[in-house]
Amino acid sequence: MYKVMIIDDDDHIREWLKTIIDWNSLPIELVCEAADSDTAIELYLLHRPKIIISDINIPIISGLELAEILKKEDPDL
Repeated sequence: MYKVMIIDDDDHIREWLKTIIDWNSLPIELVCEAADSDTAIELYLLHRPKIIISDINIPIISGLELAEILKKEDPDL
């Protein structure tokens, strides 16, 4: 089972993503969600998800910059 994290500063988008993905039919589990990059980093270190669904335009640093940071932490992410 793969752990998944959703990152988006828009609550409605995060909720929408949670409803459009059929979590029960896939070998994935939503373990956390964040609205900004600082929270995302904290939650990543706590839960170590293997799949991250992220907006590019999030507060603090961009989703692209965040991806670079997390990729250094886990190249298989």
